[in-house]
Amino acid sequence: MGNFKQRFGTWCSLNSVNAVDVICSTDLDFVIIDEEHSSVSFAGMENMVRACEARGKQAIIRSSNDDKQHLLRILEAGSNALMVPHISSANDAKKVVESVKYPPEGSRGLSPYTRQHNFSDQNLSDSLSHANENQFLGLLVEGEEGIKNIAEISKVQGIDLIYIGLFDLAKTIGMVDNLTDPKILKLLKDTKEIIQANGVMVGSMAKDVEYAKILSDIGYDFIAFYNDSAALKSYFQDAIKDIKAN
Repeated sequence: MGNFKQRFGTWCSLNSVNAVDVICSTDLDFVIIDEEHSSVSFAGMENMVRACEARGKQAIIRSSNDDKQHLLRILEAGSNALMVPHISSANDAKKVVESVKYPPEGSRGLSPYTRQHNFSDQNLSDSLSHANENQFLGLLVEGEEGIKNIAEISKVQGIDLIYIGLFDLAKTIGMVDNLTDPKILKLLKDTKEIIQANGVMVGSMAKDVEYAKILSDIGYDFIAFYNDSAALKSYFQDAIKDIKAN
């Protein structure tokens, strides 16, 4: 996830390793395992990460909060990619970086006998350096305060991705009803340029394929469209309508 190649993925809120396995059999690049809006357990999370790895896909765990000990438990599940919600300021961002990086870059707690370090204390210095270098950190900037502080947040060292709350962005100019309005699209572009100017990837949510294409054309690096449960419902709902119409 380290370079700026454009990537597409989806959200997984079903507490199902099988659902993740099916999604990872497609050409999507990543799956965001949503801990905040699902019933997924830590044990389930571990198995979902493994399902992604087995298919050569990137698992990203979206934490439910920014509590340091909670983030540590998620990291120990073995994923090298994490997204943390409710970021509103540069101080919020610095706090998260401090929590997820080992010293000297942060203060993350250490047990070598975890998946992160291949369950061994051998070559631990190298393992710690590798973890710090390869830990992908995304921040979900949500709320009007966060949107206003985008420039300062994106300057914080240790951040790889800023994921924009699309409706929060629209709300800052009082336009949440038409996300394709030229004023919204300009704001998306301007926000993208601020973030990318600081060497950080920019991402957002697309509620459908058409909006994913819009974000792609604007130049967003990381586009998460739809959701596993919504996709399942819409397929069968559309199918049964077609069947009954005939």
